Amino acid sequence: MCLPASAQSPSRGARRRPGCRSSASGPGPSECATNVQSCSVTASITQLFFGNCRWGGPRGRYALSYGARQTCYIVRGKVGATVEGSLERAVEFGAGDLVVFQKGTRCTWHIAAAVDMHYAFDPP
Repeated sequence: MCLPASAQSPSRGARRRPGCRSSASGPGPSECATNVQSCSVTASITQLFFGNCRWGGPRGRYALSYGARQTCYIVRGKVGATVEGSLERAVEFGAGDLVVFQKGTRCTWHIAAAVDMHYAFDPP
């Protein structure tokens, strides 16, 4: 499901892929608010998983909350995200990373380099 540009925000879920580097914030892998995986993703795979849902944002700070699990594939840019209630100081991700935000996650994105990403929400 794609949202209009005014309502688009980074958040959804992903399956772990072989050969991906993963890091997570939160108490444990099954309870993580955020999961970052570095993968090589081709254009055809991006289209298959994300369709035409795309978001881009300039440098700055964005307070976000996720009403559904969202998966984001970062095409370009660099972000540090502080997750509310997380023991980690910040989660960093950028170009080539696949990021999962669990439903209910609240965080602030600190975009250091303009972001371009594909995203998809889990179905309701």
